[in-house]
Order: sequence, then C-alpha cells, then structure tokens
Amino acid sequence: MLFIRLFLDDVGPENGGMELALGSHRFGRIASEQAETVAMSCVRETELARRGDVLVMQMLLLHRSLPSNQHRTRRVIRSDFANRPLPTPLQWAVSRR
Repeated sequence: MLFIRLFLDDVGPENGGMELALGSHRFGRIASEQAETVAMSCVRETELARRGDVLVMQMLLLHRSLPSNQHRTRRVIRSDFANRPLPTPLQWAVSRR
C-alpha cells in the first residue's frame, strides 16, 4: 500500500514539515506503544515541500507532522492506494461529505 500527498501550500520548517522515520516500514506492523522507540532507531528526515510537490510513501512508514510556529496553512490532498482488498476485518472508510 502507498499513500500520496499533494501539497497545496508550501511547507517549511517554520510551519510543520513532515518528519519521516526512514526504513521504518521494513519493521512491518508496529504497535503504537513501540512506534516512538522504532522511530528513534531510524534515520529521521524532515520533508519540506513547495506548493504542487508530491510525496509518495509506503503506508507503514512511521511519520508525523511537526508543530507549526506560524499561522499559515499547510493543506494537502492525501490518497491511499492498494492493489488488493484489505485483510479482514479491516475495511476502507468512505467519507461522504
């Protein structure tokens, strides 16, 4: 599974770039109480983006948005992709706004 983020705004260190724990997806499914320990064992990189940039990531890659120090937007469009149905009992959620 992959997810894709299309950035609608510039994202820099001052307005909360996304921190990635590189290689963390290779650990497979990680319990939430172990996520910080696993992330700290990986090389971490903060992704900065310009409006129109696209970021493609493995679904299991540990990541977080860093806090923003400014009152600027950091809008993105995120799409998730899989080439097979989710394993039972998981189901895709459909937003009906």
